[in-house]
Amino acid sequence: MILVDHIPGSPLSNVTLRNFALCDATEIFVFLSGLSCGLAYLKIASTTGTRSAALRMARRSFTLYLAHIAIALAVLVSGVVLLCFALDKESQLIDISDEFLSEPLRCIARIAKLTAQPPLTDVLPLYVFFVFVSPLYIETVKRWPLISLSASAALWCFAVPLRFAVPGLLFNPFAWQLVFALGIAVAIHRDRLMCWLDDYSATLCAIAKLVALLSVLLVTSWRYPEFHDSLLPQWLRDQIYPISKPDLDLLRLINFLALAWLVRFVLKAVDIHWQKAPFTWVTTVGRHGLPCFAMGILLSLWAGALAANARIIAANWIADLLAVTLLAAFAMLYERRERPRGASRKAARERSATPLMEQAAARIANTAE
Repeated sequence: MILVDHIPGSPLSNVTLRNFALCDATEIFVFLSGLSCGLAYLKIASTTGTRSAALRMARRSFTLYLAHIAIALAVLVSGVVLLCFALDKESQLIDISDEFLSEPLRCIARIAKLTAQPPLTDVLPLYVFFVFVSPLYIETVKRWPLISLSASAALWCFAVPLRFAVPGLLFNPFAWQLVFALGIAVAIHRDRLMCWLDDYSATLCAIAKLVALLSVLLVTSWRYPEFHDSLLPQWLRDQIYPISKPDLDLLRLINFLALAWLVRFVLKAVDIHWQKAPFTWVTTVGRHGLPCFAMGILLSLWAGALAANARIIAANWIADLLAVTLLAAFAMLYERRERPRGASRKAARERSATPLMEQAAARIANTAE
């Protein structure tokens, strides 16, 4: 979803979440990051103690920081190459690539200080910061879940005035920490939380369906301005707009929570064998999130350039399919390179018996060592 959403003119991006909801893949990424981070911390703490778990999370955060710089530089180099070969018709990197060519050291320093990021890399600084502070929040949620979530919600309420403290970030961390915190809370108290929510399952399902329906109607109306203006009176438009993504508007958050609740029931009702074809590559990409995220950004840039410059029929479709195929192949090759010899069958059997999020947590725990 993230890959094709970043390709300009992508036909597949017309059927991704952002076309039918107020939220998009960013909410999913941040929530699942919190969920997997919480599970990884608990796994490490249960074997080596909380101090060791906190140190490993700090180490993981530093690894993510270095990865962010490396990815940003790779994106800048790609932008320069596109610029030099006049392949930048749809490129989002023209301005920062010019800065990189004229003042490379200053540009790199700004990226290292997190005061500037090339397009498509904006979400990684959030992840770096959230992983670094996650041990403190996890320990707080374990002891006082309601107080912790209330404090997180209160911080979200003041996120816009606090934005001045992070001028170089596209996404406001004081707002988006709430989604990450919800993921951590689900990781730690999921059994108790789901048991409590299931007592109100019918009511919550009805509300979630209504929210999802209204969101689809609103997003669809944006394509037809006359219908949109007739559907929403001016006073209501003044209340709901702008729906800010960087500051995590309340409507986006509500829509995401409603869809997450409905997806939970869909996954319970539909028995999907994620470890079998044709879903194998999806789970492989998920297990190697960081390298696949980096490769996805580069593939989206080059696929966009291909679609914009290739003078062939269905260039956009070819670019989409090529990018998705290359990402899947990269994930498979990356896993094969890391897998010990003779361990493939045993590892496959273990993965088939392990829930997907626990696989992700184990992956984070291992890379934090």
